[in-house]
Amino acid sequence: MSRLTASGVAASLCGADLARLITPARPASETKNNAAVDDPVVGRRLTPEEKQHALEVMNRIQQRAKEIQARRGGKLFPPAWITINEQRDECTGHCRDLRGRVSCRQVDSR
Repeated sequence: MSRLTASGVAASLCGADLARLITPARPASETKNNAAVDDPVVGRRLTPEEKQHALEVMNRIQQRAKEIQARRGGKLFPPAWITINEQRDECTGHCRDLRGRVSCRQVDSR
């Protein structure tokens, strides 16, 4: 059984497809009291065409996830926080290197 990863989903979705499939359950705190966002969402059933489109999109997502997983030899992507921390550490190292090469006098004496 293959696992559907967030990165696989994100890589295979276009913004319009995602917007059609996902609607926030409630507005984010930073959009409270915003008339454009606070309008109540009227619940309705999907039309047969919308259901068909959603199924096609989900099938494309699953196929893309399988392709990515096969290309990676079944290896899953690491959790995002690990990658973020690694990139932050790398950036911090570059900043430290630059700080060691440039003194305040060199910068001030332009």
